[in-house]
Amino acid sequence: MTKESGRRIVAGPFAVLIVVAILVAAVLHLGRDDLAATDFTVIVALTAVMYFGEILRLRGLGPRGLSPLAVAGAIGLCFSYQATERNLVYGADVVIVAASASLLVGISTLWLRWRSTIDVAAYAVRIIAISLAAILFRSISLDGDRTLLQCAQDTRFPRWRVALFMILVAIGAHAVELALQVLLRRAREGRPIGVIMREDLREMVPPTLAAVSTGVVLALGIRSLNLLAIPLFVLPLVLMRYAMQRQERINQSRRQAIAALSKMTDLAGYTRADHAARVAQLCGRVGLQLGLADSEMADLETAALMHDIGQVSLGEPIPGGATVDAAPRDQQRIADEGAEIVKRTGSPERVVSIVQQQAVPFRRLVEEGERLSLSARILKVCNAYDDFSGGDPSRRDAALLRLRLGLGYEYDPEVVQVLAQVTADSSELTPARSGAGSGVPA
Repeated sequence: MTKESGRRIVAGPFAVLIVVAILVAAVLHLGRDDLAATDFTVIVALTAVMYFGEILRLRGLGPRGLSPLAVAGAIGLCFSYQATERNLVYGADVVIVAASASLLVGISTLWLRWRSTIDVAAYAVRIIAISLAAILFRSISLDGDRTLLQCAQDTRFPRWRVALFMILVAIGAHAVELALQVLLRRAREGRPIGVIMREDLREMVPPTLAAVSTGVVLALGIRSLNLLAIPLFVLPLVLMRYAMQRQERINQSRRQAIAALSKMTDLAGYTRADHAARVAQLCGRVGLQLGLADSEMADLETAALMHDIGQVSLGEPIPGGATVDAAPRDQQRIADEGAEIVKRTGSPERVVSIVQQQAVPFRRLVEEGERLSLSARILKVCNAYDDFSGGDPSRRDAALLRLRLGLGYEYDPEVVQVLAQVTADSSELTPARSGAGSGVPA
């Protein structure tokens, strides 16, 4: 599914209220801290790192975004200390206020200057995680006597234990963040928690772990190198960000090329106008209801846009471009030719497999145990529906009747049932958009 872009703020009232309460409590407590002993240069420097981290957040992850540089700066601010009681002894409230201020200014810049969509609730959950890490390290006593910060300042306390405690606290805080983000998306999207969890573990956890480890090293480095530790340990994250964004630009270019190729059959007269775009949108709606992950949805959309490209190998076009009316052997030949073309575009093997399997009847899964992916079954049903209806919503009932005549033999009954639900409003499907970005400059 294509991510929506534009100037928009997505808010979650409960998460926002929690963060407001945390901020109010932190600001009220600020006056009781011994700020005269605080090293303001470190606080200002790490706050700047967090701000620029928000500006350089990763694209391609929707409005929730991900800012490894900002996370590293926040972790560094949470855990920074020196081996003297008169330096870097600020409380968790200073961390909360500084992190919130840098995040607020950063996302405001994104929204005002680059028209980025901002998910307020997702950012609020991030503030909750940062607050938890700061409180656990700087405010909670381990044995009723000393906090982790005080233990770290004690030169007799083993350094490896300090680093271990920092890592455990940071990972614990971000585990809480991951759980809250999953629950937030579950409430909004209605998809199974397991699907969302697998998706976040694959997309969000690796860069987050890199940011956490960098933040811990940054905090330890400040003790010895002072401000010099910041550019020294932050630079690898900046380079990682540009490498990931370069890959995202390559993927976006490929999506745009695929969208252009998908119109080839329309322009050559092999298929009805916008047939591939309608099938891609239908596949997205059905896939969402069946709980496909975002990566699976992206593969399915790509396969749907290219599913008829194999028709260019035909000597004579199929009447109306409806492959559903072709002989089974011809349908499979078109699918095989299309899969070869898709493979040459550099698309993943998963996409190639979906295109190749689109002509396989459902009975071969049931009777012969042949491996047939859910995405391929969705594509087969949605393509047949658009062939039967011709893109005309007034012909929905007739198209569904023809699909039901092939239930259990040609088409997956569960997919047909979901298709009937998503087309119940009888609204005309509009062509799917491709290659949307977040609007944030790379």
